[in-house]
Amino acid sequence: MHNIILQGISFDELKGQLREIVNECFNNQNPHKQQEIDTEYLSRSQVAKTLKVSLVTLNEWTKKGIIKAYRIGNRVLYLKTDIQNSLTEVKSLKYRRFNHES
Repeated sequence: MHNIILQGISFDELKGQLREIVNECFNNQNPHKQQEIDTEYLSRSQVAKTLKVSLVTLNEWTKKGIIKAYRIGNRVLYLKTDIQNSLTEVKSLKYRRFNHES
């Protein structure tokens, strides 16, 4: 075991500096640290306006499970991140040429 001799620093100063270092390391490397979660809820009309669809279409998408909704009392709310996650990327659109000659 190695002996460390410190001069010019009080025990309380050393303890404070060690506490700061340990806290900094713990905060930077803690895998269980809570991440900030976007919990902004939108009303049915806000979602319909954002997606540029009618309330009827939004209701059908909700029933089909395309968009996840939450209910509190009589209100139906949508989590903003769920709306973004429900959008799917279109890889490519293939347009077919139709030959109208008979």
